[in-house]
Amino acid sequence: MLYGGCNQFEIHQSIVQNQTAVVCNFNYDGFTIEIFGQSVPVLQQNGFLHMMIEYRLLALAGRDVQYRIRQLKTTRFKNRARLL
Repeated sequence: MLYGGCNQFEIHQSIVQNQTAVVCNFNYDGFTIEIFGQSVPVLQQNGFLHMMIEYRLLALAGRDVQYRIRQLKTTRFKNRARLL
């Protein structure tokens, strides 16, 4: 695996809404990466639906909120909150 040697590499299976899902997490070049997949068409996968909902919420929130969220992610707020 190309990314198997990356920091904090982890891959596991879980059940999400009665569907088997594979989740892979790792750090690469300072970024935390998560890959989510299910054996259903992409447009029906929970990971895709999550991203579409997030996109819509950000569009509704406006540029000020989008900018603030990017600032928080840049300062790794997301990763620190995950550790709490």
